[in-house]
Amino acid sequence: MQWLGQILRTFMALQRDLAEQVLQKAKGSLAQLPHCQLSEPAFRKLLEDALGQAGHQLRSFQENFEKVLPPPTIQPLLPGAERQVQALLSKYGPGKLYQVTSNISGAGTLDLTLLRGQIVALLQNKDTKGNSTRWLVDTGGHRGYVPAGKLELYHVVPGEEKLRGQVGPPEDARHLTPEPTPAPFPTVSTGTQVVAVYPFVARSSHEVSLQAGQPVTVLEAQDKKGNPEWSLVEVNGQRGYVPSGFLARAPSPAPWGWSLPS
Repeated sequence: MQWLGQILRTFMALQRDLAEQVLQKAKGSLAQLPHCQLSEPAFRKLLEDALGQAGHQLRSFQENFEKVLPPPTIQPLLPGAERQVQALLSKYGPGKLYQVTSNISGAGTLDLTLLRGQIVALLQNKDTKGNSTRWLVDTGGHRGYVPAGKLELYHVVPGEEKLRGQVGPPEDARHLTPEPTPAPFPTVSTGTQVVAVYPFVARSSHEVSLQAGQPVTVLEAQDKKGNPEWSLVEVNGQRGYVPSGFLARAPSPAPWGWSLPS
C-alpha cells in the first residue's frame, strides 16, 4: 500500500508540473497576440468596430459592382409577338413586363410552358403557399406559374411605349407566332453569300437553328408582319425564322484559274 501511495503521489506531482508548464507557454503565446491587454468591454467594442467597417466595405463594393454591371441582354422577340407585347403593355404597364430567359416546361397543372424570349406580365410574385420562387404571370392568353429565376425585367422599346393604349385584347397565344410560308428568293448581288455570324438555337417549330459560319439562303428579309428583325431562311433543307442581326453578307472567294478578257 505504501508503494501504491508513493506512485500516486509521484504521478500527481508530474501532472501538476506538466500543467504549470503548459500554462506558462500559453501565457507566453497570449502575450504575443494583439490587443491582449485590453479589457473585455474594450475588446468587444474593438470587435464591433472592425465588423462594422468590414460591412461598410462590403456594401460599398456591392454598390460599385452594380454600377459597372453590363446592361441586361435583351432577347429578340419571337416572330409576330409585337401585338402580344403591346397588349400586355397597354393592360399592365412597362413595370410588370418580364422576358423568359430560357425555355420553361411546366410540370404541374397550373404551370406554364414558355419559350425563351417570350414576354409575360407579372400578376403576383409568389404562389398561393407564399413561395416567392414561383410567380403568377399572364401570357396574354393563359395564366399560370413559372420559376422566378427564369424571368428578367423587360426593357420596353420606345416605339412600343408609344403604342400603349392603341391595341385591343390579344388573340389566343396559338395565333401569336406566324406560320412560315415559302417566299420568293430575294435579289442578291453577284459575288456575295449570306452566312450566320452567331449561333442560334431554335425555340419553336417556326424557327431554325444556325451555326456560326454556316451558309444561309434568305427567303424573305422580314417576317409576315414586315418586321425586319426576323428573316425567313433555309438551312440544310429546313425553313424557319432567325434573327436578322445574326446574318451577314460576305464576299465569295475568287475562283481559281485564269480569266480571259472579254
